[in-house]
Amino acid sequence: MEATRCLQLFDCGHIIKVEEMDAWMLHELGSDVQLMRCPRCSTPITFSYRYGNLIKRTLKNIENVKAKVKELAFEVTNSVRLMVRYLRHRNYDVKKLTFPKTVLRVVQPLSYDVRQMSEHDILFLFTLKSHLMIIQLAEETQQVLANVHTAHPSFKQQLKVDELLKIITEALENVKEYLEQPQLDLKILSQVHEQTRKFFLFSHVLEAQIEATKRQTPFSRNVFLHGNDDALDLEWLGKIVNSLRTEMNLPLLPTEEAKDFANFPGYQRGVWKLCEQSHVYFTGWIARGGEDIHVGSQGCSRCTAQESNGTSVGEDEDVDVDVYEDEDEWRLFCATGGERSPSRQSRDRRL
Repeated sequence: MEATRCLQLFDCGHIIKVEEMDAWMLHELGSDVQLMRCPRCSTPITFSYRYGNLIKRTLKNIENVKAKVKELAFEVTNSVRLMVRYLRHRNYDVKKLTFPKTVLRVVQPLSYDVRQMSEHDILFLFTLKSHLMIIQLAEETQQVLANVHTAHPSFKQQLKVDELLKIITEALENVKEYLEQPQLDLKILSQVHEQTRKFFLFSHVLEAQIEATKRQTPFSRNVFLHGNDDALDLEWLGKIVNSLRTEMNLPLLPTEEAKDFANFPGYQRGVWKLCEQSHVYFTGWIARGGEDIHVGSQGCSRCTAQESNGTSVGEDEDVDVDVYEDEDEWRLFCATGGERSPSRQSRDRRL
């Protein structure tokens, strides 16, 4: 009778049957980017003679995830700094936002290295970006309202816009006050942005109305002041604004897609995935247009982009991907520390 072969895990000391451990490692080699863990105590496996190459590959994937996180953090930091620059020009004091000091330090003139930030701080950095997107839009709206306010009193009286100016201004101030505290609910932030966008478009309708009154040129339509339930729809309202601006020979507002509001993806299990070409990508939820949207369900965006461009992965980079459909070949792979079997090497040479 053949003796049962066992191995001892270096990291936690548990002794496990080789056959059982091989099956466990095969199970763990899914699409999730995560450390292999002991099936007994979930201690991460960082060293093993038998699974050495598998562990090295996993650690490399994790390093790729860390690099991707840094890339995302740098992108968010650059966006935050651009918005802060605009808000400072508008004399908006960003320091009134009650975010961690280490997060607000990112927006200081002297560059702060985002690599020094903890995972907790990076989470708030993503939230800060969401807040500033809305605050910047509110400030842009107030700038348009200020232009409307400076119009001749007779023009404003004809249009009866003073009350509207007051209502919108108070609403925008309430929005900015609400955003002084960190708000982590993406869906609510997206809905607040949608409402602020409506105020922005309303303000441009008022601006066009004032211009028409100055020129004594009647519009072909007058939907805003008489009211219209469709004005609740952003797409419809955007078309109305540009239609009115076209009649007044004013520059058209650029078409704007719904903004994405995203939290820091983090390093939790199940978030980061590995595609067939060994690219790392994350899955999770964002908010867009006031609704929750799942991202990552379509797979790796990099591969999708390459397919749409008509390029294969082989044209982009060399990727080493092993697929073991035969269980005996898998066990031989483990037993040799991750080396290809002779039959596989022969097949690779033929290919």
